[in-house]
Amino acid sequence: MRLMHPQEVTGAKFRRRWFWFGLDAAEVRAFLGRIADVLAARDQMERALRQEILHLRSENERIKLGLRRWQAEQYSTHRRR
Repeated sequence: MRLMHPQEVTGAKFRRRWFWFGLDAAEVRAFLGRIADVLAARDQMERALRQEILHLRSENERIKLGLRRWQAEQYSTHRRR
């Protein structure tokens, strides 16, 4: 699925129907379907990225705590000498 740009939405052109006033309903529905698909994919990607951020924050915290423990051990060992 390719990304859509805002200009595609705001600049979308639809055929006019000859025997009806207004736009071609099938074309408008298809366009709205594309927008819905793109938004759903974006939302899914956003959820995945938010989960990854939570995981990385947790991993970062774990590493920082490990580093602090290691530094404290090094300080204690060095100080005893």
